[in-house]
Amino acid sequence: MRRVVVLLSVLAGMTLGGTPLAAQTGFSFSVAIGYTGVSGEWGDILKDGIESDITISYLWRHLRFGAGAYFVSYNLEAPLEDENISNVQLHGQVSYLFLTGQIRPYLQLRGVYQRLRPEGHAFDPAPADPDDPEGENPAPGRSGTGGVLVGGVEIVLTRNITLDPNAWYGTFKTDDVDLTEFGGPVISEGQAWGIRLGITWYPER
Repeated sequence: MRRVVVLLSVLAGMTLGGTPLAAQTGFSFSVAIGYTGVSGEWGDILKDGIESDITISYLWRHLRFGAGAYFVSYNLEAPLEDENISNVQLHGQVSYLFLTGQIRPYLQLRGVYQRLRPEGHAFDPAPADPDDPEGENPAPGRSGTGGVLVGGVEIVLTRNITLDPNAWYGTFKTDDVDLTEFGGPVISEGQAWGIRLGITWYPER
């Protein structure tokens, strides 16, 4: 029995390289995919979508600082069901890890700059040119800012890899979008939420 305990201890040390926090302090790279929805004024026209997220971070003790990019493409509600809107975000973030073992719950705040742009021709200021490919049109995009609160848990898998399931909620405001031509209002505000699963890589130090 003693030999088994010793063997398991050796394997744990090889996998995690000592305490997980000591092994994984420093820079990390994260990718995530998830499901997102929108409410508020923008929620009246945007359907739920699939999101992707890329982040580079630096972990120091209980704090993680980072920056990254986020992308989602939304289908629209009727009468614009043939249109899509892409949303590209750039964000800065700070996270606080409540525990520093192999399971690390955290809260994260993000400041967001985003750009929403039609991918089709429904919002063209002039009659659409049928020869224009999708995504290449004169329709103006809309810029905006927002804030996001993320709650999640980081689960240590190996010395270099962690799993990161999380959920988030945010609010944002953009330039005005006039939908009166389609029987709708002028919109500019919205709230968004999402759930996602990410994986984080800590390079060897």
